[in-house]
Amino acid sequence: MAALDHLAASIGLLSLRDLVPVMQASGYHDLNMLNAAALAAALVLDEVAGLSFGRRARSADLVVRTDGPLLREAAAELGVGCSLRSR
Repeated sequence: MAALDHLAASIGLLSLRDLVPVMQASGYHDLNMLNAAALAAALVLDEVAGLSFGRRARSADLVVRTDGPLLREAAAELGVGCSLRSR
């Protein structure tokens, strides 16, 4: 709960209207909805960061608390970092 004290003043959410086409195009239909949305969000945010800040390297990675081989493999194939954070 202490992490809640360090949240940004405003938090933006990505619309599913933006994420669903990316989820479908990724081809990873075995992922559950939450994993597919997280992976799509990382791809979209990385693209936005690249356009806004001129970055070439990946900047949007996933940090998960539960390791899942399907998400880990999909992230690796798409070049999205995926790391496990312990509680």
